[in-house]
Amino acid sequence: MAESNGAIIRKAHDDFPKGNVPAVFAVFDAAITWHVPGHGPPSGDYTGHAQVGGFFQRTMELSQGAFGIEGDRVPRVSIGEPPETE
Repeated sequence: MAESNGAIIRKAHDDFPKGNVPAVFAVFDAAITWHVPGHGPPSGDYTGHAQVGGFFQRTMELSQGAFGIEGDRVPRVSIGEPPETE
């Protein structure tokens, strides 16, 4: 039996703070678009593994290494058109 989408995302969520970036990116489609709302330095849309990876690297730099995922909540994952933004 194949893993459910939720189980796959939860595993990636668990792999991220362990530094297992290849496992996280393995679940991201090559054409992923990562949207960061707001108006701060990291705000915007990042498309593809290279740009999303660059977003995470830049966020680590801006947070001086303090960026991470805590808790057991998995971020919302949208399939298809992104939601309307401000």
